[in-house]
Amino acid sequence: MQYKVLGVVLLLLLTGCGGFRGSSRPEPIFTGREPARDRVVKIAYSYLGTPYRFGGATPEEGFDCSGYVAYVFSRSAGINLPHYTGAQIRKGRPVSSSQLLPADLVFFRMGDRQPLHVGIYLGENRFIHAPSRDGEVSIERLDHPYWRHRYRAARRLLPPFVEKVRQKAPSSTTKLSDS
Repeated sequence: MQYKVLGVVLLLLLTGCGGFRGSSRPEPIFTGREPARDRVVKIAYSYLGTPYRFGGATPEEGFDCSGYVAYVFSRSAGINLPHYTGAQIRKGRPVSSSQLLPADLVFFRMGDRQPLHVGIYLGENRFIHAPSRDGEVSIERLDHPYWRHRYRAARRLLPPFVEKVRQKAPSSTTKLSDS
């Protein structure tokens, strides 16, 4: 009996050392009132530390950059994105780097012949992503020289969308006053 109790205590201690990985990590609880952008950012944060895996698209198997972005947007906003950065950069609407909002996608060119890299903008000049090879989901700064030189574009998938304002040309029938 004493060995059984000791065995259970030892098992609980060893399980506790495993920490949260994959699906055992609790996702944030939403009340339904949170804006979609807040949900995206909260879900993105909840996978910090998840290991990188080429082709990975779930926390259980690990994430690559586009798999991470697709998973986060599916879970938080119900938006299904392709698991390919080259296709993700064609989704949503373009947004200038000076107009970035949390949950916008940020894209980087990693080399002349290498594919693009994608992350989720968090605000305050930071983004979250799944970096390649031996990395894990982490937060970086856009103004870091490594990322600043590789920045390519940003896309907005969630409102508010900035519409171009069309100015009306004066009508030829409009009379100017002779005052």
